Amino acid sequence: MWLCDGDDDCGDNSDEQACSHRAASDGCATSEFKCRDGRQCVPLSFHCDGTNDCQDGSDEIGCVQPTIVQPPETNKQVHAGGTFQLTCKAVAVPEPYINWRLNWGPVCDPPRCTQHSEGGLGTLTVKNAQYVLTSIHFFFFVFYFLIFFRKK
Repeated sequence: MWLCDGDDDCGDNSDEQACSHRAASDGCATSEFKCRDGRQCVPLSFHCDGTNDCQDGSDEIGCVQPTIVQPPETNKQVHAGGTFQLTCKAVAVPEPYINWRLNWGPVCDPPRCTQHSEGGLGTLTVKNAQYVLTSIHFFFFVFYFLIFFRKK
């Protein structure tokens, strides 16, 4: 007996109840990935996550890990109170989402900081630029950005 494979192996369809996916014949929602065999829909977040969620493994076919093709500027001069913008471009399959972070948290809160990611291009805009001098060890102060797969 195979559970949740789209086939009624028990004769009463009990092996297909309480599955975390629907049959593709019911039509996949926009938040779902349609497996290549046409028999399954899985959450879009399962596409290219490194685990075969489709019975045919099609949710992991053709995936390309993110690669930065245009990094952000490393030095930026801005007058206090000014606005600055950083951009970063990455490529991947599916389309990557770029999320800007500072010390593993947000750079700053909206509306002062806004970020946008579309088509693999991430933009961070910071208004009212400020700096604070702190005595913190250099290795513990990290400005970075994360790249995630965008789930459409």
